[in-house]
Amino acid sequence: LAQAVLTRASRQPSATPPPPCLSLSMAARAGGVLALWAAAWAPARAEDAAACATDAACEDDETEHVSLLMTRASVTRHAAEQADYLATTFDWLGRSPAMSLLAESQFERCTVAAGVDCGLEGMHGKPTLVFPGKGTTCLSGEDYAFAVYPGATDKLAFYFQGGGACWVANGAFGRMPVMQCTNDMEVALQTSGGEWGILNRHNDLNPFKDWTIVEPLYCSGDAFVGHADVDFGGEVLKQRGYINALSAKEWALHNFKGQLENFAVMGFSAGSLGTHSWAEALLDAFSYKRASVLLDSYGGIFPGSTQQATIKEWGACETPLWPAMVKAKCRAGGVTVQFLLESAMRKHHDVAFGSIQSKQDGSQIWFYKGMAQSWGMVPEMSITPAQFYSKTNDMYIHYRMAAPNFAVYYVAGGQHCFLTSSNLFYTASTAGKEAAAPDGTPMLHQWVERLVSHQSVRTECAGSHAKNGVDTMSYCALNLASLPLQLAAHRGA
Repeated sequence: LAQAVLTRASRQPSATPPPPCLSLSMAARAGGVLALWAAAWAPARAEDAAACATDAACEDDETEHVSLLMTRASVTRHAAEQADYLATTFDWLGRSPAMSLLAESQFERCTVAAGVDCGLEGMHGKPTLVFPGKGTTCLSGEDYAFAVYPGATDKLAFYFQGGGACWVANGAFGRMPVMQCTNDMEVALQTSGGEWGILNRHNDLNPFKDWTIVEPLYCSGDAFVGHADVDFGGEVLKQRGYINALSAKEWALHNFKGQLENFAVMGFSAGSLGTHSWAEALLDAFSYKRASVLLDSYGGIFPGSTQQATIKEWGACETPLWPAMVKAKCRAGGVTVQFLLESAMRKHHDVAFGSIQSKQDGSQIWFYKGMAQSWGMVPEMSITPAQFYSKTNDMYIHYRMAAPNFAVYYVAGGQHCFLTSSNLFYTASTAGKEAAAPDGTPMLHQWVERLVSHQSVRTECAGSHAKNGVDTMSYCALNLASLPLQLAAHRGA
């Protein structure tokens, strides 16, 4: 089987792109299942990768080289070289790594203790790391914190951070741990948005300029749903994403007791998966006049039943996040993030749900292939961008058939993450991540502003309308394109 994998992979024209929303330290974590990728692709691509790195002139498609596709031993041996390579050539989050490092010293710090609740009022408008204790922890074992960016007391956004995933597959290759996630607070702080995108308080185009934003930082590798002690190849690690996110929710409920004018649940990359899972619980918990859910760059397309098995492996079925019926379905291996999001949309038909998605998001395809590889699903490893785009369209079409309060903003190209990726939130349109919007089409930031303020929005996509499944990405799915988002009257109206 391994020989078949290598033979098939060697026929591919290029390596799979490493995910842009992962931090530089990820270069030291590639291993396990990725050994086969390295064996198949590295010999053919290493020279090209070295050449573009030396010239510091890699094009976007050259991020497809072998930088993260190495065995654990190889990465350990070349960790410093990989960090230098990524620092000079990799367009991480759309900005240079040197500019993206958000030092912990830029935050105030507060630890919840007896008589100390780390309340919003006591932050005096300063970004603050709140260390809640109560069993919260990173995969590394260190203390966990969530970030609070104080703003208005009647406008609240939950913004789930991304940072890959760590899982254990149990397929054709046997039990196989995969470590492709942020696992400590240092890296979580580095991948925080800083003052970019929706966290830029000085940009008048920012629809969240004066909101309070609570950002559950991500260092558990389980998309904020896990509660398990997992054996990652002889080392048992605690995945506590559920408790970490719960601590941020409880803090917010304590500090926002009245009815909110605006409420939003958002997330990027793995945080988008967390948003799928937490949306219904958060919408149930808070009182608001107007609410929205915004998914940035992860729709949750995975091969076969791998996501159901992974969610169960993470221990999500045993947490109080979902009601008994959903927990029973989860234990039976039947819960997907799509099921959870659809449930939230159906229940909260007065809430605007939106998804931001690149047509050929390289990171999502990379993780799709990684999940397939870890489970030994050979045919799925060769999925093309056009096939992935078709699967994504099928998912969104299904959502629209189930609930009219959903719309998509498609961006041409392969960019992963927009809300806090450099200045891309303000420069992206359906034509590309740095492109003027076609006539009659809003820029991404304009579309988001209309969505969260419950103005008229529709699915936006650049290209001619065609039946889904065409072997290209230049079209827009006929059953999805231009459909308007429709809201029911607010439950409190």
